[in-house]
Amino acid sequence: MIRTRPLPALLKITALTGHLYAPVRLDLPRTAHLGIAAWYSDIDWMMQLQIAYDLYYDQLRPAVADRKGRGGVSKSAVIKVAAARAAAADWDTGRNSRLSVKTIMARTALGERTVQRATTLLKLLGAATEVLRGRQRTYRERMASWRKGDKGRGWASVYALHPPNNPQVRRAKLAADPLATPHPRRGPRRGPSSVPETSLTPSGKAGQCKSRASRDARNRGSRPSGRPRSFRVDSKGLLLAHRWLHAAESPHWVSNCTPRRWAAVLAKPAAHGWTPADLDQLLRDHVSLGGWIATTPADPPRLIGWLLKKHGDFQDRPAAAEEAREHEYRQAAITRRDAIARCTYCGDDGFRELGDSLVERCDHSPT
Repeated sequence: MIRTRPLPALLKITALTGHLYAPVRLDLPRTAHLGIAAWYSDIDWMMQLQIAYDLYYDQLRPAVADRKGRGGVSKSAVIKVAAARAAAADWDTGRNSRLSVKTIMARTALGERTVQRATTLLKLLGAATEVLRGRQRTYRERMASWRKGDKGRGWASVYALHPPNNPQVRRAKLAADPLATPHPRRGPRRGPSSVPETSLTPSGKAGQCKSRASRDARNRGSRPSGRPRSFRVDSKGLLLAHRWLHAAESPHWVSNCTPRRWAAVLAKPAAHGWTPADLDQLLRDHVSLGGWIATTPADPPRLIGWLLKKHGDFQDRPAAAEEAREHEYRQAAITRRDAIARCTYCGDDGFRELGDSLVERCDHSPT
């Protein structure tokens, strides 16, 4: 369904007739933004995006580079593309950002591949979700648009912009700007806490007591006090986790866990070249063999870890046979199209006329 936006600020003037017209946009389903977060503000979103870029770009760069490792996208280019998409989004929620690649190219003076790589990186960082993929308009949609004065021939992808669901990004943001409020619209800044010092503060009487609880980090001797534990994250596992989280066929409960938690479980399959299709096929094979999976598992990484241990051989990719079958079908279709193109006896559909309204499938032989 398409409808005209009634906002007067969006009215445009056609170059030929000089008449005003309202741009036409594709209406979204009611459940398009179900389960997708909204941003606090565009400034907060841009800040978290830059932090996420600094933390994870080295790990996610292979996803935006070509097979030879060439490519990538700079931080300045990502910021330009993100700012262009944020300017077109709803101010309150960050949703309904509808800009085509050509429009972003005109506004940012960047190349087509740079805009595409920057958009892919926004999705991999968890800062944008494509709720509706762009496509060409149908004949009826073009006719309805032209009656409104809109000569567009396609629909741009619709994105929802939201902060990354990543605790490390949030901690880094608070460390960089500790005076920022949790919700920026309540006020731009707040002062230090007005709560006076008590016996529970380090400077009070309790801080002077030499006897400490057994759970105090300084009595463990394993790490300095106040320093958080650091865990090494497998880069290939993290990349596979991001791809699975953003795949359209993945189960809905996959997004209940952060990519960093999935990375530890998916490290070994990622090292053997597994893809999101292999993980989905692993779940389907388990169900087809009589297994049972809850609608929303209580601990999804533990479930996947158990299925991977049950699978055993990581060299045997679950989706390898299906991918080989699809490749064989594609090659057969290419061979058939080439034979039809070279044949001078049959039509484009591959059938030969015999006369008296009779046709038969052509074998593309010269006789």
